[in-house]
Amino acid sequence: FLFRSRSELGKAIWALAILVMVYAVFLTASRGGLISLVAAVAICLWEFAIRGRRRYLLVVAVVAGIAFWVYTGSGVRSRFDATAQSAHAEQGSAYDSAQERRDLLIQSLKVTAQHPLFGVGPGNFPVVSGHWRVTHNSYTQMSSEGGLLAFVLYIMIVWRGFANLAATKRLSRSAKETRVLASALRASLVAFVFGSFFASEAYQFFPYFFVAYTTALYRISAGQAIEKRDRDKAEANRRRAQETQNELPETEAAWLAY
Repeated sequence: FLFRSRSELGKAIWALAILVMVYAVFLTASRGGLISLVAAVAICLWEFAIRGRRRYLLVVAVVAGIAFWVYTGSGVRSRFDATAQSAHAEQGSAYDSAQERRDLLIQSLKVTAQHPLFGVGPGNFPVVSGHWRVTHNSYTQMSSEGGLLAFVLYIMIVWRGFANLAATKRLSRSAKETRVLASALRASLVAFVFGSFFASEAYQFFPYFFVAYTTALYRISAGQAIEKRDRDKAEANRRRAQETQNELPETEAAWLAY
């Protein structure tokens, strides 16, 4: 929406909204949230700064990243430091959280190995694990509770989103607005893929909304491509008929001279 806005005020509002959302991510001190943010920013810089030839965005991203890390990143820095070891008492909860999630990941992989076909049923991992905790990983959530087939289907659904976006970009090489939307959706989808390693979101609506958005965008771009092809074909036929009509009098004159 920032790049689609035509007014300077609109651009300023969307830029402010982005800064507020980034600030909120830092305030949560979520390690998974920060990793997802970095992944989304990396895709946005690749799509809009490098491929879109807006090199100034690289400078803006570096300056903003340093500012956020220095002034609001103390919480997330301490949690990353506590992931490997707990050196201070106030970091104990972050260290315990990291170890608990590591144990839950291993437990979910064990449950997957023990019940590979159908899993233990949706929502039953907290019961089987004995800790009354979810897997904190969407991929092992699906494999442990739905089996490997459900896991493969889940991966295929997410991959379909990326395939839709790749096809959309191929079909809309000259449609700038559609390409901007496809790039933004790709960044969102990449952020979800990374964030899914740290949260159990496989049963939520929004990952499937992401894929549905990519499908809708692909169908719109495909319809526009078909309409453009038909228009080009009709224009080519019209020009061919016009050329034939222009050549017809010369042919008739040649027959009369003969």
